[in-house]
Amino acid sequence: MAQRTYTETEENIFEAAVHEFACKGKNGARLHEIAKSAGVNKALVHYYFRNKELLYESVFDFMYSKFMRALHNAMEGNQSFRDLLKSFINGYIDFLKENEGYSLLLQQELGIGATTLRKKYDEVVGQFEEAPSVHFMKKMEEAQKNGEIRDVDPYQTFITLLGSCIYIFIAFPIISTARPELADKKDEYIESRKEHIYDLIYNGLKLKEN
Repeated sequence: MAQRTYTETEENIFEAAVHEFACKGKNGARLHEIAKSAGVNKALVHYYFRNKELLYESVFDFMYSKFMRALHNAMEGNQSFRDLLKSFINGYIDFLKENEGYSLLLQQELGIGATTLRKKYDEVVGQFEEAPSVHFMKKMEEAQKNGEIRDVDPYQTFITLLGSCIYIFIAFPIISTARPELADKKDEYIESRKEHIYDLIYNGLKLKEN
């Protein structure tokens, strides 16, 4: 399946919709607020998407495709597992940093049962020859066979990695409450998370020298 392209107007609407849906949820979001933020009239939003439900689904097409593309690009190339892990962490966190509304939108969607996310999963993954999760697990299995890392469940590792990267974006309000000195250093702290997550996961996986 080819990756869909969008007009500039559609992308502006999506960016405004991500913020509105992330802050207010699907039920609380209002099309007139999305139109206002996007700098268009409400009639144009209806022209492109007909109603709020279809706009919400289209937002997931747009954002989830961007997310999967970012992971795919981060792991592109014939890298060692060690390099792949570092590239994945950097690419994932950079995406979340540049698209902070995505983590909040995802949190909202999971809170209402993830119906739209489940519906869109196969459609979005179908844009790629191989899903990023599958590519990651294959590389991890190769590293296990080559004796680079321990025999640990690749899927469990992948889930741990996803959670470790996104948590800072979801939980920063409480983290900065517990550590007030971080409140004005969010970007710096997020950057430091890259190395910390890599160090923790890779050194937890690699074989120990006797």
